[in-house]
Amino acid sequence: MQSRRILLVDDEPALLEVCREGLNEKGYSVLTASNGEEALQLLEQEHVDLVVSDIKMPRLGGLDLIKEIRERHLDIAVIVLTGYGTIENAVECLQQGASEYLLKPFDFSRLTHKIEKVFEERRLKQYDSEVGGLLHILSLERELSMELDEPSLLKRFLRHVRKTFRPTALAYFAPRQERMEPLIVLGQYFKDNEALEWFEQAADSVASTAQPRLFDPMNIAASKLAKKIALSGVSAMAAPLNAFYEQDGVLVIVRDTQNAPLNGNGNGRSNGFNLNDLQLFSIFTAHAGSAAGYHRSCRRMQRMNVEFITSYVQAVEAKDPYTKGHSEVVRDICLLLGEALGLDPDQLNDLGAAALLHDIGKIGIPDEILNKPEALTSAEQRIMRRHPAIARDILAGVKSLNSILPLVYHHHERYDGSGYPDGLNGEDIPYMARIIQVADGFEAMTSNRAYQQARGAQEALQILQAGAGKQWDPRIVEAWIHLVENGDAPRFCTMSPVTS
Repeated sequence: MQSRRILLVDDEPALLEVCREGLNEKGYSVLTASNGEEALQLLEQEHVDLVVSDIKMPRLGGLDLIKEIRERHLDIAVIVLTGYGTIENAVECLQQGASEYLLKPFDFSRLTHKIEKVFEERRLKQYDSEVGGLLHILSLERELSMELDEPSLLKRFLRHVRKTFRPTALAYFAPRQERMEPLIVLGQYFKDNEALEWFEQAADSVASTAQPRLFDPMNIAASKLAKKIALSGVSAMAAPLNAFYEQDGVLVIVRDTQNAPLNGNGNGRSNGFNLNDLQLFSIFTAHAGSAAGYHRSCRRMQRMNVEFITSYVQAVEAKDPYTKGHSEVVRDICLLLGEALGLDPDQLNDLGAAALLHDIGKIGIPDEILNKPEALTSAEQRIMRRHPAIARDILAGVKSLNSILPLVYHHHERYDGSGYPDGLNGEDIPYMARIIQVADGFEAMTSNRAYQQARGAQEALQILQAGAGKQWDPRIVEAWIHLVENGDAPRFCTMSPVTS
């Protein structure tokens, strides 16, 4: 309570002194002024939480004092004091933004009750504002985390800004040829080119300082250009919006404050933006910039992973000319199959990467074994069967590929448990590894190898069907046969057997 500061405004010195002493005893810090003009001078120099003011005073009365407080956007509660004959004036003060009124003469306990009530209402309002702001931030974070590409991310962010701040118009500016230019413009207000140009200059200033800014209607009205383009009736905020489209931009939102409707309390306070709005807006733009930067980092890592994967696949295929392009075809079959089997986008990404890398371990297998046209000996088979473990060891060093290690490692298991490296069977084999098994088997049968000539697609399907439940998962075999027979996989079925 000691931190609360109250300004008493009345032209009766005796009343001021009695109230000051009583409130000091209650633990409040008290300032006094004899009229509205003195009060405004004090408000310019001192922090005040509450004004208690008489209505009828010389030089500047209570009603005009309230109007000045509102127009200057001072976050100060007001209690007005009035005689019985001026209740209508008290009601008008409430409509202009006063929190309470008290009839003269009054008991001091009634005054302290009113003061405590006003402070409690402001505390609850502040709490609601903080909680509401937190909920908006949490909602924004949740929504931004759902987007996978930058245009969708920006679109969702702007939609959330409009929902939270309800601006009349907004514009996103980005640097082009050493000046700020609008990339996105929404709302009728910005159809006025002069208004748009004015905010282009403002955005340039915000970008150069990297600081958010609140455009007060009173300050805007003082500008000759602003008067010319009728900006005095708007309130606006601007904040840096970093990282979108690999350059820093500025987001401006504008709200029309002319003929402002009454707020929920039934008073006439302006619906212009305030410092609390600016703080929340700044948090919004900071979160959006971070989200965009995170997405860009992810894309950069994805590009690096693709380059890494491609280089290894090319190294493997350089050792075995018969398997050139094999990994890409297996990947494409897997993606077609995975989509038909209902995999989600993240699962499809993992499946595609694992399919592309499933034979990467062959880089550690001697060329004479890889390219041997005859059947492998038992010793050679043991060496060949090491390639899933070699692949696992190679990929284990890349943390972002950890999720696909089981798929690569187990792609030579068999449904009946007779495969390798661990002899897993049935449902114990990772589901997506079973998809790779079917795709790998079909592609191997329909392409030329050192040890065999390509079979036709129909013959390969018959072999798959005969091995369903033994080598391959019968449901996945059935799904692939369905795709082929329905004509949904034509590019994989154009091969014809090569005859000698």
